[in-house]
Amino acid sequence: MEAFDETLDKNIWALADQRLKLDQQIAVKRRIKPQEVETSLQGNLEKQNSIDDEDIATILEVQDLEMDLDDPVSDRYPRLQESVSNIAAVTQGLGQSVPIQVERSERVIRTAHEVISLQP
Repeated sequence: MEAFDETLDKNIWALADQRLKLDQQIAVKRRIKPQEVETSLQGNLEKQNSIDDEDIATILEVQDLEMDLDDPVSDRYPRLQESVSNIAAVTQGLGQSVPIQVERSERVIRTAHEVISLQP
């Protein structure tokens, strides 16, 4: 072989070796990086969940304390009871008046049919 061909051959082999090393590095990173990202995301999610759980517990404690201090139902109980009794009375009144109204509407329909049949 000539010197030029030998130098070119060495350069080609050096470049091929470099390409092989870079391909190996890329392959290793493709295997490792997704696992690192997954581990990092799981850690972050677990931290966020624990923080959320602590926040929820704090909120529930505050709500329990507020409910213990001020019971809104006991203040509104008489008004609620009055509203329920009014609703019951109206419902009972509707139960009595609906059959009467149905009968009246049926009589109107019968009368309308009679009037139509009487016209010459």
